[in-house]
This record gives sequence, C-alpha cells and structure tokens, in this order.
Amino acid sequence: MKVLLLHNRYRELGGEDMVAAAEVDLLRARGVEVVTAKFDNEERGAATVVRLGMNAAWSRDSYRKVVELCRRHRPDLAHVHNFWMALSPSVHAACHAAGVPTVQTIHNFRLLCANALLLRDGKHCEDCVGKPPWRGVVRRCYRESFVASAAVAHMIASNRARGTWQTGVDAFIALSEYSRSKLIAGGLPAERIFVKPNFAADPGEALGSPSAARTVVFAGRLSPEKGVAHLLRAWAAAKLSDAGRLLIVGDGPERSALEAMCVPGVVFCGRCPPSEAMAMMACARAVVLPSLSCENFPRSVVEAFSWGRAAIASSSGALAEIVDAGRTGLTYPAGDDEQLGAALQIVLASGGLADRLGRNARQEYLARYTPERNYEGLMQIYQSAIESRKYIYAPQSSGTQSACAAKQPVLGVGINPTSYGAVLRQVREWIGAGAGRYICAVEVHGIMTAQRDRSVRDNLNHADLATPDGMPVVWALRSFGFAGQRRVYGPNLMLALCGQAARLGHRVFLYGGTEETLPLLRRKLAARFPDLRIVGMWAPPFRQLTAEEDATATSMIRDSGADLVFVGIGTPKQDRWMEAHRARLPGVVMVGVGAAFNFHAGRVRQAPEWMQRAGLEWLFRLAAEPRRLWKRYLLVTPLFLPMWAMQKMGILKYPQPGRHS
Repeated sequence: MKVLLLHNRYRELGGEDMVAAAEVDLLRARGVEVVTAKFDNEERGAATVVRLGMNAAWSRDSYRKVVELCRRHRPDLAHVHNFWMALSPSVHAACHAAGVPTVQTIHNFRLLCANALLLRDGKHCEDCVGKPPWRGVVRRCYRESFVASAAVAHMIASNRARGTWQTGVDAFIALSEYSRSKLIAGGLPAERIFVKPNFAADPGEALGSPSAARTVVFAGRLSPEKGVAHLLRAWAAAKLSDAGRLLIVGDGPERSALEAMCVPGVVFCGRCPPSEAMAMMACARAVVLPSLSCENFPRSVVEAFSWGRAAIASSSGALAEIVDAGRTGLTYPAGDDEQLGAALQIVLASGGLADRLGRNARQEYLARYTPERNYEGLMQIYQSAIESRKYIYAPQSSGTQSACAAKQPVLGVGINPTSYGAVLRQVREWIGAGAGRYICAVEVHGIMTAQRDRSVRDNLNHADLATPDGMPVVWALRSFGFAGQRRVYGPNLMLALCGQAARLGHRVFLYGGTEETLPLLRRKLAARFPDLRIVGMWAPPFRQLTAEEDATATSMIRDSGADLVFVGIGTPKQDRWMEAHRARLPGVVMVGVGAAFNFHAGRVRQAPEWMQRAGLEWLFRLAAEPRRLWKRYLLVTPLFLPMWAMQKMGILKYPQPGRHS
C-alpha cells in the first residue's frame, strides 16, 4: 500500500505534528510506503496572513498541488491531518478528483468551533456545534480577532454548505468516543467516523516504581486552555513543595506570567526534546493534566501509561474517558483548585497508591495503546475508506457488477445492475465515439409514471443505461439475484462524472435549472473541481420549446464542443428530451440528473445519508416540499411495493428488456 500523508505544520512543534510523524514511522516500519507532503502557513507579513485567511476555506493553489501529487505518486489513499490554514479542505476534493480516497484525522474541534477548543472565557461552550458559527465571530473566539474568527467561521460554514464533510471524506478518525459524539452532534456522518486513539512506543519496562519518585510532571503547551495557572494555584494552596516537585515541561504564551507566580517547588524546564520529556515522565510519580478545554486525546496520557505512571487529570472532554478514576489515575472537576490539590496530595503521600495506579496504567497501555494495536486499527480504517470510495472510482467486487449488466425488468422498466465505476468507464468509452448516448437515473416515481404512460416507459427503456437511483429499485434488483447492488444516485453520479471530466479534460454543458440556479451551480462545481471545463449552460423555459428555441439550444450544445451534457429538467421531461436529441448530438453523452442542479447549487437540501440508505429520502423531500410532492409520495409511490411483490410472485409478468428495448 502507498499512502500520501498531508499535514499543515504548526509554527511551533505541537502534539498534532508529533502524532503525524509517529504514524509515518509506524507505517514505514511495517512496510507501508508513505509519501509525506507537509505545508506551512508561512506567516511573513500582513499580506500573506490575509491571503491565507481568504483561502483557508478552499485553496485552489493547494488543490492543484495535491492533484499533481496524486498524479505523480499514485497513492492508494491520502491521510490528512491538520489542514488549517494553507492546505484547506479543498485537498479532499483534489484527492477525489485524482481517484484517491481520503481519511481525515480530527485532532481538535476546528470543524465545529472557531477556536477549536469548545471553550469560552475558561468555560465549556457548545454554542456553535451544529449551528451557524456567527457567535464565534461576534465573540472573536479565534485569536481574539474579529477578522481571524471570520476566516474560521467562513471555512466552517462554506464547507458545511458545500457538503465537504458529509460526502467529501471517506473516513474520519476521532481520537476518542467523546470526540466522536461531538462530531456527530456537529453534523458529520456517524457511519464514517472511526475511533482510533493515539499511541506511544513501548519502552519495554518502567524505570523503577512510581513510589521511588517525588516529582509530578506537566508536559504540554503553556497556554490558558491547558489550565497550568490553575495547577500552580492548586499546588501552592495545598503547600506541596515539601512533599515533592512539580516539573513544567513546555513553552507557550503564558510562560512569563506563570513563572511570575513564583510558586515554591515548581521548576520550569522549558521546551525539551521529546526524548528528554519522556525521560522526566519515566522518573515521575505521576503526570498531571489540568486542562480546562475539551481534550481529544493528549499524547502525554498514553506516554505516562507506557511508563507505568498514573495520570491526575481534569474530567474535561475525553480525559474522563481515558483516565479510569481510581484504577489508572485520579480525576477531578475541571477548574476546581481544591480538588486538584487534594488529588496531588494523595498521590504524593501514598507510594502504595501510586504504584497500584501505575501498574494498572501499564496494563491499560498494553491492552489499548501499543503501536501494534494502533497499526491494526489504522489499517482497518484505511481499508474501509478504500472500499467506500471504490463504488465511485472503480468497478465493485464482492458480488456487485463490475460492468453494466443487461437490463432487468422492474415493473416493465429495464434497469441495469451496475456501479458508479462501471458507469464512469462506460462514459469514457462512449465520449466522442459514434452516436449520442443517454443515461437515465431511474427511481420509483419514474417507474410508476411509466405504468400509466407508455411513452415514458419507452423513453426509459430506450436509454443506453438506466441506473438504480432509488433504494426501492436497488432492493428490487437485489431480489432478482444481484445481491451486491448499491444505489447509483443521480446527484452523486453527476459529481463522480464531474471529477472524471476534470481529470480527463471532458467538456461539460449544463442544460436545465433556472437562470438563478445555473450561475450558483457553476460556481459550486468550479470550487469543487477547479479543472472542470464547463463550456456552456442554458435554462429552458417551463413550457414546451418552440422548434426555433430547440434548434438554438441544440446548436449551442454542438458549437460548445461539449462531451457530456447534464440534463436537469426532471422526469419524464428530461428522458423524453434526451431520447429526442440522441441522434442530433453525435459523440455526446447525456445524463439525466433530476434535482441534482438544485442540490449542488445549494438551493435545496439533500436528505441525510442515513435516510437515503434507509430508503427514507421520500420522507425528507415530502417534509421539505409537501404541497408539490404529496401526491407523488402518498398516492403514487406506495403502489410500487405491492406491484413489485406481485411481479416476484409471477402474478405480473414483464418481458426481459434489452439495452434498447
């Protein structure tokens, strides 16, 4: 396997940088080829900062660089760590444009919160989780700057609207169950969020027992959210200088203020090489984590556990999940000086307790946080991402058709058992070769309309390909023996074809929608696929075209040199139009995509993926547009299931349709 690792480095080496580096070493040590591409924010002046801020939501420059990296190295998968700011979320679209699945590790709450900490004024805050992030701008949550906070909020809001996190990432890695729950609350797809904690190298054995030591170690960034000032106040109030020493390992903006507190028994060690910091933990009685913010998974916990050292931690965020109170450490309410002081005092006073907690911490490390465990989990996530992307970029295996199989009659309408990858390959072969072709994405409404209108059935059956657009149609094909069949959904097929067109230079024409929708759609597609060549677009009126209007539109498409025409005027109108124009547009492939124009332009919301998979998209659309759709979904569509059952029982019989039946 070859992995492309993408990471935006921090100006000062931090935990995310160390996690990314550790995973590279882990993969390479086990024979995985890793290509690293590290970017920097390069803050070298106001103009650079402004440019980075403007591009932080979607960077065309990073998109092009990553597309080129994918084309040059041909990785099996791309793993993204930090994308803020220079990389931007556009890297996922870039990888997908090159046919490469992506994994995103979520190290903080940047997708949900302007300051990425779920913290405001020293207290937990979820005001923007799953909501428009304007509060973070008003409150200047990022770097206490209105402009900087607006840049983060724009990244959050624009990528939510673009669907980057809903459809543009194949797998997310959350570092804890706590983090996963917050990401789900923020709108990320639960089925693609995997929990894989951080890990540490196994030192083999501890350097003596914890009871032999009198030091407590804090290792981390000296910034307000880490709660170090609160730790020093607790140490001073509990008068612990006679019981032991507190080593503060690290640097940051609060260091001068913390040193100025002049707390007895506290030693500031500054920024140390990782090996020295680990040596201090190995010789400590315990490690302390006084965080005020919602931690995802600080590496210092698992490093302490690897040496058989307990953790004294606040119950903030995932710390309450990672540290088993009374077994692998002690916990206390975040920000409570008195209880933190009491916990420190107990551990320093009782060597037996420190030893027992340390032994349990070591066992916890061996059970969950070794490199071997981490590698197994990481490879499982990689495989899941590759398999989930395979249905768009490659023919499916394991029972799903790798080619466009012969049509199967579903209530007399021929549907091809197929996959996204097979359709993409077929379109590549058709473009520029011979007569025009057209593809219908067929859902239940189209099939039921065909029951009472023979011309609609003919339009669908004459299609060169008819894909199973709705889940009931998928279930029907599965009942006919195509057990691995999955949905080939018109809006997703449009995106997959746009990605292929961007890679191969195919020219695209947009036919349908409205005068207001098309410019929006063009901008959205251009942002998602910067290399996509949209050579023309036209919104036909909501009436039957005159012969002159139709001839003008046809000439416009021919003169544009379009290879691919997306037709978004709804079933059965679009199917009728495509059949009528097949002979008039030689070498052109037309694809009927229905409501995809409105979805991708951002004018109409799509149903959540779980509702689509469960066959409940009709319920979402009915709730959104009850006056327009109630007859379709309450009177017409329900007839499909009993008719399908009668076909299965042989009561209703239909001929086997051919490709042009």
